[in-house]
Amino acid sequence: MTDFSPLQLAPFQEKFLQSFLTRSDQRTLLVAAPGMGKTATSHVAATRMVAAGLVDKVLLISAHRALGEQWQHVGQGTDPWPVDAAGDVSVTTTYAALARDPDRMWREVAADTRWLFVFDEVDWAGDQVEAIVASAIARFPGSRALFVSTEVPPIAVDSQFTFEFFGSDSLARPDTQSNLQKLAPSSGLLQNVQRKLILLEIFLGGSSRS
Repeated sequence: MTDFSPLQLAPFQEKFLQSFLTRSDQRTLLVAAPGMGKTATSHVAATRMVAAGLVDKVLLISAHRALGEQWQHVGQGTDPWPVDAAGDVSVTTTYAALARDPDRMWREVAADTRWLFVFDEVDWAGDQVEAIVASAIARFPGSRALFVSTEVPPIAVDSQFTFEFFGSDSLARPDTQSNLQKLAPSSGLLQNVQRKLILLEIFLGGSSRS
């Protein structure tokens, strides 16, 4: 079995977590560029909230099932769930699944359950997020919502945080590159394309251009 060591969070990630965990805002927005560790940070926030008894369950809602799988994988390298937490404390679903059957997630959940709803990939979800979060928080008083996005979405929030954006010098540092490889696996592929180590063929009307 592979051993996973706890993920070493960057200072800006810890700064967000300290503020988020001590606040009680119902709706919080975290904005960060791709590869800045949004998924890992939100997962640590979830595990720490469960451990502190601030919420009972966590629901990740994303646009793609792949992110839900990544969420579970990231959990192996971040803060672990409390040993006394139920095995189903963390649940994942997609916006499309909720739209098809809005009540499916709640049918066997006690009304006094306090949730942390993590709305990831908000950029892809459009205005349906507002309706989902309003219904969920009304149904489960004491719950909180964390919106995660690469851009500021047109939704109402109580507090907003933005991760620092690295400049070109910071991006070239070995420790930054190491973190990007862990948190954004596609970065290596993009670098190879940029260095012309990989050629892409674009097909237009039956002809190809490299």
